[in-house]
Amino acid sequence: MLDEAYVQHMNDVLAVNYFGEVLALELLARVLSTREAAPYRTLLGRQVVDEARHASAVRSLLRSRGRDPLRDDAETDFTYHRVFADHGQGSVEEALACVAENERLSARNFGQLLRIADGVGDSEVASLYREILVDEINHSTGLIAALPDEPAVRAVRRDARLRMERTYSRAYLALFGAHHPDWVARRP
Repeated sequence: MLDEAYVQHMNDVLAVNYFGEVLALELLARVLSTREAAPYRTLLGRQVVDEARHASAVRSLLRSRGRDPLRDDAETDFTYHRVFADHGQGSVEEALACVAENERLSARNFGQLLRIADGVGDSEVASLYREILVDEINHSTGLIAALPDEPAVRAVRRDARLRMERTYSRAYLALFGAHHPDWVARRP
């Protein structure tokens, strides 16, 4: 049986992640519908399918735990919703640069979620995020490789990365503070 506080903390993080998947899906779908996205269509088509699958799987897991993010949470709970809104209004390359950086940071964060889930014996989260983590890595490397190496694209990637790294999710901090093996070991 999983600790009740852990489940609450993890569910808070899963709700944040659900909206991250949904916002990435919405942004990619909007970009994909433009003429300027023609060079990226195959890459984006696959990623849109993956993001939809991720959102559905995360929501399904949350619902099995008694929480529905569509009823119980909000889009603004996604830590980087403002960064997505800002960069999503630019060129196709700017929007994709923002998504690429989000995918990179997600891969790092999801690796930590796996470590925590494995440590407490949460096989449902661990199994789900082993699958999602592979996709996040593939998405970030694919987008970064496909984007032109131009000053404007590099600037958006840098800005998005810095803003995301400086924006802390309270849900993640609560989970890490209470359950991350490295953080818990440092407590006095």
